[in-house]
Amino acid sequence: MNTVVSANPRTYQPNAKYVLLLGLMCALPAVTSDIYLPSLPDVARDLHTTTTAVQLTMTGVLVGGAVGQLVVGPLSDRFGRRRPVLIGVALHIVISLLCALAPGIGTLIALASRRGSSTPRPRWSRSP
Repeated sequence: MNTVVSANPRTYQPNAKYVLLLGLMCALPAVTSDIYLPSLPDVARDLHTTTTAVQLTMTGVLVGGAVGQLVVGPLSDRFGRRRPVLIGVALHIVISLLCALAPGIGTLIALASRRGSSTPRPRWSRSP
């Protein structure tokens, strides 16, 4: 077996800032959910609705995340990774604040679904 070795191999040296940023982006959806889940009964009481209706917000986040993957993937192929991630982080923060101000359960479910689709997801590789 003949192996061709390049005279100048490119090796990737990860930057600590880059690794930290990717870790934070991966943790953002989990941290958001972990902070929100214990408050489900309080949200139901505050919005005068059932706990089952409030649980739909978590379903909305998961469905929104699935749809978001289908949208963000092609966008990052078209525009690069940086711009969609920055927009996703900004939208996640704004929509999370709007969720805190939601007047009713319908609005909260819609906003939670949108928040799920805007959650930034790092892409480890890029299609050619």
